[in-house]
Amino acid sequence: MIGGATRGKGGYNLWRHLRDDKKQNDATFAGASRGLVQQGITDQIKELTNIGRYASHSKPLYHVHADPAKDWTAQEWEAYWQDYEKEFSLTKQPFSESIHVKHGREHRHRVYSLLLPSGSCLRMDNDHARREKINRLAELRTGETITPGAHNRAVIKALEAEGKTAEAQRLRDAGLWDIQKPKARLKPQERAQQERTHIDKAGLARLVLTGCKKYKPELLMVKLAQFNCRICMGEKGPVVIDQSGNVHAFNRLVNLGSKASGHKRPLKMTMEQARTYFNHINLPLYSNAKKEKNHEGKRTEKQNHSLSTDLSGSLWSQQHSKGNPGLAGRSGRQTLTHRPDTAVARNHRTATGSNPVITGENFAKAISTGKLNRGVTHVASLSHIILITPDYIRDIKARLKQAKQEDWHFYRRAYQNLKDQQYWLDQCNNSIDSNILLLLVELFLSLFFGGSVTIRNKPYPIAMNFGLPAPISDATWNMMSDDQQENILFQSFLLYRASYRNYQKLHAQQNRIPVTFEYFLNLHGKDVLTQMVSKNTDYLKNKFIDWQNRKMDAENAKILQETNNAMTWVKQNNSEVESHENILKI
Repeated sequence: MIGGATRGKGGYNLWRHLRDDKKQNDATFAGASRGLVQQGITDQIKELTNIGRYASHSKPLYHVHADPAKDWTAQEWEAYWQDYEKEFSLTKQPFSESIHVKHGREHRHRVYSLLLPSGSCLRMDNDHARREKINRLAELRTGETITPGAHNRAVIKALEAEGKTAEAQRLRDAGLWDIQKPKARLKPQERAQQERTHIDKAGLARLVLTGCKKYKPELLMVKLAQFNCRICMGEKGPVVIDQSGNVHAFNRLVNLGSKASGHKRPLKMTMEQARTYFNHINLPLYSNAKKEKNHEGKRTEKQNHSLSTDLSGSLWSQQHSKGNPGLAGRSGRQTLTHRPDTAVARNHRTATGSNPVITGENFAKAISTGKLNRGVTHVASLSHIILITPDYIRDIKARLKQAKQEDWHFYRRAYQNLKDQQYWLDQCNNSIDSNILLLLVELFLSLFFGGSVTIRNKPYPIAMNFGLPAPISDATWNMMSDDQQENILFQSFLLYRASYRNYQKLHAQQNRIPVTFEYFLNLHGKDVLTQMVSKNTDYLKNKFIDWQNRKMDAENAKILQETNNAMTWVKQNNSEVESHENILKI
């Protein structure tokens, strides 16, 4: 079986993982709990997080996961958790459990509070070895295959000290006493770096090891340069900079390649030996290479962000000019915070003397407006084809200059989406010139501005109003009361409903079949507000019907009240009406 545990302070990332927001499992549901008032995974983790704030330790929560190789019965799960709680003195501690089903097999997570009444926390010394002992006992009890761990001899000694000689002997018979300690090919940090950069560290290690054995240092540097890698001198010793710009210690790459080659006595090059290997070569300093890379990135960023400098109202331009280091990612790209900005679109007209878009009834141009990194693509198929000409590009630039003079602001989501398009196209080696990307600005404005924008000249001009609610961060959403959340949810539903009606009108004018309202919501499902609207569509539709009925009843009551007031006024000012009514009564 596979088991593990980590200490932490809880919070947003923990409950997102336990409730499986990334949908990595087939099913997720809440399990048992103890000592908690709240119900459900999210609320219980929030309660445990709040409890941990009173602890003197920075990590008062203990997250445990158990993944057996086969399905366990309820009695087997109970025996496992009893052993676990007895080992770590958790029998009276509050906990919350989450049950995940993946590939038809069940595994469980538990989050324990380590806080004691005194304010201190339970000690979890040597928890790795103690967890291995519990897992080996569970494997013996359930008949699973014995899994070698990193502390096999310590586990056997602990079982013998506790008087469980039969279990200890079974582990000895399985060969755990003589087996070598298993070692991971990569450390967790190295594995995360490899997943982030898509650079095979093992392959790079083999390349460095082979070059180190065959060539002299000067020739090794030339060979690595052929693979866009270079060697520099770091703070402690020589380092290898790969194609993505990440840094690897030279001696660690040599040792990793030697271990992977299967030698009985792999190399163990130290940092001092690595410095001696390059002692006669004046290696460039890594700090200088890093500065050159930053300067080069700034030059590229300045060229790519010429659009933002032309627009004084652009949030990107404002933040870039301030140079706030907290807003810049490691790759030099600006990240924008959620802010309920408004967008103003005025005097959207074709420049005089410009070359208009060439259209045709038998052509269709599909323009993608979704974020490529999320795999979400919102396609608006328009009955025209754009002919990219220098005159058309000059026309776009002229209109942008005119927009600057008229104080016309870019909305944050439109410009951010445009930059993401360019970034991910470059990442996929499908780069596109920034001038060509400017041609998509008009469609972005139509889709993301809060006002009506008329698309350029077509055989049948179409006016669209895709007014979408401003995004709300998860932290802001969780700080709202239930009444505030319900009100915001309903108002957002009304906005999305109005946008969907305009979307249907657009497709009706083009004789195309629109997507359903639920799928229309999923196309914009990036923030918590849109996700909540999508999950509660049926409830919001019923509430909308009730709201319409109440609105109609209020209008009818108002009309009836106005009629009664008018009749009363007529009665007071016309006695003939009253006498006429008396005659009718007789």
